Amino acid sequence: MKITSFVKKIMIRRKWGFVGNVFIIILFIVSFAQHSTFARKIERTVNVKYFFPKDGTQNPSGDPNWFYYWSQALRLSNLSYNAGTNWGAAPFGKADNVNIGNNAGYGPDPRHSLTGIDCFFTVALHELRHRNDFIAIIERYGNCCGPYPDPSVDDPDGDLLPTFLDPHPNDVNGSGLSGYTGADAWRGDWEWRARQGEPNIAPTNIDWAHPGKQWP
Repeated sequence: MKITSFVKKIMIRRKWGFVGNVFIIILFIVSFAQHSTFARKIERTVNVKYFFPKDGTQNPSGDPNWFYYWSQALRLSNLSYNAGTNWGAAPFGKADNVNIGNNAGYGPDPRHSLTGIDCFFTVALHELRHRNDFIAIIERYGNCCGPYPDPSVDDPDGDLLPTFLDPHPNDVNGSGLSGYTGADAWRGDWEWRARQGEPNIAPTNIDWAHPGKQWP
């Protein structure tokens, strides 16, 4: 029905004394228009965001949510959650999954004071770098880590890190990392390699934990 014809009908009904009916019709039209406008505005402005409870275990693996979902968001593989590990650990000389402990999901980590997903990202990549070194050695020598076929050439400083990976092949802990002296000196250059690229900061828009980087 056109507006003009609708108005004519109202005028005719008014002549015959149907003013009450016309008033009701007009009220209905105004009310319907108001509700329609309101509905359209809600449809256009509502934006829903879904967060997961960081400390929960509502996921297929039963591991902590932060471990399960952050691993996927950061596209990290070869990780296993291990409640008995403090931060992270790569089984020495093996290509096994690295273990990530509960501290990695919270922090702050002792070197960079990172928390949350940034702490997790940095710890995970550190341990995966160790794993990558183990795999590279296994692929070259068939085993890891030492003894090598020619120790005087492959590992002259005796730190079990072969020359092709060792930043200081003739000097145990030639990188000079503090805390690696005496019986632990051989670990210095291994650690130096694993720390390259730290700290690792995760993009804010992939953290959907509550609490987390995007939680208000």
